[in-house]
This record gives sequence, structure tokens and C-alpha cells, in this order.
Amino acid sequence: MNPVSDCTLALDAGGTFFKFALVGNDHRTLTTPESVPVDSNGPAEGILAAYGRVFTHARAQSATLGLRIRRVGVSTPGPFDYAHATSLMTHKFAAIHGLDLVHTLGERDPAAIAGLRFGFFHDAHAFVAGEYIAGAASDYDRVVGVTLGTGIGFGCMIDNVLRHNGSGGPLVSLYRQPAGNGTVEDIVSRRGILRLYAERRGQPLPADLDVVDVADRALRQQDQHARDVFAEVGRVLGRALRQTLASLEIECLVIGGQISRAFPALTDALRAELSDLPSLRSITPARHIATASLVGASWLLELNQTTAASAEPAKT
Repeated sequence: MNPVSDCTLALDAGGTFFKFALVGNDHRTLTTPESVPVDSNGPAEGILAAYGRVFTHARAQSATLGLRIRRVGVSTPGPFDYAHATSLMTHKFAAIHGLDLVHTLGERDPAAIAGLRFGFFHDAHAFVAGEYIAGAASDYDRVVGVTLGTGIGFGCMIDNVLRHNGSGGPLVSLYRQPAGNGTVEDIVSRRGILRLYAERRGQPLPADLDVVDVADRALRQQDQHARDVFAEVGRVLGRALRQTLASLEIECLVIGGQISRAFPALTDALRAELSDLPSLRSITPARHIATASLVGASWLLELNQTTAASAEPAKT
């Protein structure tokens, strides 16, 4: 009989789906990522039930594979009290605001989490850690990761150390830096790209048009309006990052999130803004868009053993 191996349950707590996979000690996913739906604007019981379904599915997977889940690494957006497993969000997950999730989940179903050690990490931190340990940034010591999607996130790893603001949040609040008539996130985000494209076209966009379609128009259809939009996005992002990358002597900038799939459309303008930074050797899209946050949350949990919360076995 083969010995039972320990593994980590890694969970990416998005606003629509909780994505999860089992991760081994070699920082590889042992199962194909799966998702359970969640309504981040719904009641607390529905959100907690989604966590419960993840545990149920993951336990079944681990039993089938002869694995034993010892740890749970959670990638989650902020604001969040990462040291105390407590969501501080009000724009989503408002119903669990102020709840200690480990304690609450333990009260709801003690057997589901008995003996597990938890770690909660900002989703941009989990992303950059995943690409740092096993992705596009694995050959570099000083790395910044930026996630582009409905918003913009920032994470930084230097010499195996996650750099944060002291409370587990991003070292740099990139999203709220001024740009144009608003902020960086007003331009470098899904809503920003679609707004800029509509403005340049001078007409409303089709309801089913998304960023990937605008990128396709820029790259394959030579749509000048689309090309101008992504050039603007690249310039704004480069200018927002420039001082931070220079002061930290960053060697690799890795771009993730769903909009990173449009990386070829913005790369020329981004590289032009950052071309004279002597330390910066690589600007690259993520290698593992789907799994970087899962691998990163698992690895960060290993690095933060003294700050992770534990769920003790239920007393009988």
C-alpha cells in the first residue's frame, strides 16, 4: 500500500466562483482546477455553503488520490484582515463582513476543517507568488506582478520575501494613482478599456463585446481605434509602475488576470515606457493564468507558518 501524502487545498475566492485544486509539496497542482458558484452579493449562509462545497469536493478528490489535506491556502481580494481570516469587504461579500472565517466555518461544520491550517492572502500576492515559484518569473529574484481584470492588482516578491503594506495588503495601491481625469483603474481595467473604445468609436458598443474582442480588433483586424486604446492602456500602466519598478530594482514584470490574454495588444506601449530601466530584464504575460493564484497561495502558506490560523480537531 502506498503511503498517504500530505497536500494543500488551494482556493481562489472570486466573486462569482470559488476555484480550487489540490497542490503538492512540489508546487504542482495535483488535480484539475474546479469551481463552485458563489453569489458574493448574497447572504452569508450561501457564501459559507460555497466554502463547504469546496471542502466536500476536495476531501473526495484527496481520498480518491490517496492524499491527506493538511493545509488550506486561500487567495482572496481585499480589504481583508489576512492575519485573522476576516473579510473587511463591503463592495462584495458584505454579508460575511467582520466574520472570522476559520472560526465560523468550524462552527458550521467542525468535521470539515478539523485539524487544517489556514492561510489567507491577497489575490495579487498569490498570483505573483505562483508565477515567482513556478511560472514566468521563476528565473528572477526581484519580481512585480500586476493583475488586470475588473480592477488592477499589485504584488511584489523579492528574494523569496513577499513585500506588502504591513497588514497583508499590496505594497503599492496602484489602482488609485491619478491618471488622466481619474485614476489608473479608470483606464487599466475591463470597464476602462471598453469605455475608451466606445469613446473613440463615437458610438455604443455591442452588449456582447468584451476586452478580448477589442484586442482581436487591434491585432488581427488592424482597427485603429482599438490599437489606440491599448496603446493608451500600456502607456498609463507603464507610467504608473515606473517609479516603483526603478526604486525596487525589479528584474521581471509579469502581467496576469483575464486582460493579460490581450497582452500582445498593449506590450509595445508598455515596453516603450519602461525601456530605460536598467534592472528590468523581462516584461511578460503570466505562464499559468488559471493556476498561478492557487500555487501561490499554497506556497505562501508554507512561508507564513507562524501567522496562519489553525482549526483544531473537534472535541468529543
